[in-house]
Amino acid sequence: MEYTILQNLTSSPAMSVPLHWTADNLPIGIQFAAAKGQENRLLALVFELEAARSWKEKRATF
Repeated sequence: MEYTILQNLTSSPAMSVPLHWTADNLPIGIQFAAAKGQENRLLALVFELEAARSWKEKRATF
């Protein structure tokens, strides 16, 4: 992905989280990044997002 190059070059943690689905049931990921060594912040964020709006049961249909 073209938007991950900054995190790759700086060794900063980042993750893409599926927070929206299109009318065709395709996931749209939102990328979150944190400072180097702050993986715990990203994991805490994604835990809260999953609790608020679960995506574990959703599957993309192609």
